[in-house]
Amino acid sequence: MITCTKNNFGCGPIEFRDYQSDRLCVLNGKFVIDTASEEYKAAERLEIMLPDAFRMKRSAVSTAILISSSENTRGTVLRCRIDKGFLCIEKLTHWDEEGPLTIIVAAGFTVLGWHGQFTETDYKRATFGTGIKPESNRLVVKDDFVYASISFYSFPSTNRGYGPFSIKINEMPEDVDAIVPVSLQSGTFTKGQIGTWLGEARIQGGYISMNLNENFSNYGGQGSFLIFFAPRHQFVPRVPGVGKIAVATGDVTCGNKTTMESLLLEIGGTIGLGSLELEFTQYSSNEGISFYLAEYPDYAKYAMHMPVLSRGGTYSTRYTVAPQIVSFSEYNKSIALHNLIRSTTMETSIFDASIISDIIFVNDI
Repeated sequence: MITCTKNNFGCGPIEFRDYQSDRLCVLNGKFVIDTASEEYKAAERLEIMLPDAFRMKRSAVSTAILISSSENTRGTVLRCRIDKGFLCIEKLTHWDEEGPLTIIVAAGFTVLGWHGQFTETDYKRATFGTGIKPESNRLVVKDDFVYASISFYSFPSTNRGYGPFSIKINEMPEDVDAIVPVSLQSGTFTKGQIGTWLGEARIQGGYISMNLNENFSNYGGQGSFLIFFAPRHQFVPRVPGVGKIAVATGDVTCGNKTTMESLLLEIGGTIGLGSLELEFTQYSSNEGISFYLAEYPDYAKYAMHMPVLSRGGTYSTRYTVAPQIVSFSEYNKSIALHNLIRSTTMETSIFDASIISDIIFVNDI
């Protein structure tokens, strides 16, 4: 981990997880820009001073990702390079009126002007838990960093629930902790649009976790893709186990497309047993739902999947039975419920106990 304390656009200290060698450096992190600041307005390009001990002084061109705060969270890719001890990022002004801007660096930097023999790189094909099916698929796992270039045949979509999602990447080392920009393709193009729908995911402990905006339609899904570098050995996996948690109606708020009558979620015991009582009404029977925690407990889990049964229906079909997956994610600070089949469960009740899978222990309480 490196901390960069000086920049020319008015931002505070910026941290990057890093891997450094004479021929390749990997940086992974993000920062937020206030486009109203005088420092940002005066900057011709974004310059971040790297620590004096940073091994690479000049690099060939690489990339950073800009995500705006527009209603459509559109953004683009930026030129990025290391130049005389500075990380230099291209400045585009198209989204200055839709700040603040999030800049994600998840890139590799190769030394400028290197000459030598190329060798073929071995790669894996990543496999995922329920909810993701890759299409084009390359995952490079080295001793000190990982690189992924994956487009998706199937990916979480607002048409089938907006998350949060925590999905296992089976081949991803558990010591990777990375911010990952994701292009969320809609399959449509509006005349005059600027940029692409982009989102921010987190890979940690072998899981990819993210939220989709519940106010969007046809957001995500087939055609979404990600490309990123990330260093290894900068995340210590937690010891698997079971803690305790209790969440009730007053502890959460729900999204705009859900009305919640009552909620009680309890987890505890050495065998990882969970109990859920929940009644809610959905805007659409195919939507997932999210509950946002007013205060995220320190002892809560990083990621948890808990299968339960639901009972519901619409005006014409009553008492429909459907399987649901409860997802509890530290990264997203929320709880999600995702219908595993496209059943009609707009008015839904759950009163079920389940053995929990993929739960990570934090500490004893």
